[in-house]
Amino acid sequence: MFKSRVLRVAVPPSGNPNGGGRRARRVAGALLVGLLTLVAVPSPSEAQLPRETYDRVLILGDSWSAGIGLLSDSVRADTTICRAASSAAFPHGVRLAKEMDAEYTFSACNGSTIARARSQVAVAHRALGGSGEGTLIVLSAGGNDLRSHGGDDWPTVLEDCIRRWFGHCNEDADNHVANFEEIEQDMTGLIESIESRFPDATVRVMGYPELMQVSGSKCHGETKISLQEADFLDANARRLNTHLRDGVEAARWSNARFVESIDAFDGHGVCAYDSSDRWIHGVVNWWAVSVNSFHPKQAGYDAFYELLADSLPYVDLKITGQVSVPNLTIGK
Repeated sequence: MFKSRVLRVAVPPSGNPNGGGRRARRVAGALLVGLLTLVAVPSPSEAQLPRETYDRVLILGDSWSAGIGLLSDSVRADTTICRAASSAAFPHGVRLAKEMDAEYTFSACNGSTIARARSQVAVAHRALGGSGEGTLIVLSAGGNDLRSHGGDDWPTVLEDCIRRWFGHCNEDADNHVANFEEIEQDMTGLIESIESRFPDATVRVMGYPELMQVSGSKCHGETKISLQEADFLDANARRLNTHLRDGVEAARWSNARFVESIDAFDGHGVCAYDSSDRWIHGVVNWWAVSVNSFHPKQAGYDAFYELLADSLPYVDLKITGQVSVPNLTIGK
């Protein structure tokens, strides 16, 4: 956590006629003894340094906060599933709560829009009350708000790209996103809504990674999609993140930050050559497409965990390694 600093002392040449070299060496020796003394005497312990601690983690938003992608085979085709519920696999918000030994409220749900996230905030405030002091709010939202010029949501556009037999989905003007600016404004409204109810909370809005990330001459993990279509999908992920970040910043609330994920997932999209490098599922079960499709695997959620933890300096993690989560609704 802490980097050592090297003290360099410049010593004039020993041939200095005024004995400057000897004096400088004596000074350097004294400094070295002093430095060793400082090293021998412990500096203030980590426990005495300022640290952010959280008593509760509130997990809001859509499937990317709800752990979709981690569902078991027995339920993955059930589109009514709201959130992952497994003691063996868990998303980033729950893991961080467990490692901070904090209580958590898991309200994120598959399919949630920004408007629904605002409702989640209102419900949580009625249930929990207070100003949010000691509360970390982790959320992802905006992907389900995307609408094309043809009126389709983003999963429908994505399916068109995967299943289209003739032409490229990116060349169809109806598939281009029509409402980036509206999503930005809605994100600002969501952050303002959180601030009005939980003014003392800390908020982290997690960005979306590029899903596909073409590697070489083709998309290795999803061969039915062309390079142009894959690039089209990833370009829209980048644009969405830009508008979400601008929406968070427009709220001008220092407690809220957007956490970018593009770089962390670099080389780990659906199109990666080696399947072990793919942190995101491609199509899972073609004939009854699973809601796990195009959502993070455990490695992806682990990457989100690292990003989330790194965005919170001085967080005191009381537990290390994997932990089981017996209850993904409200627990500790």
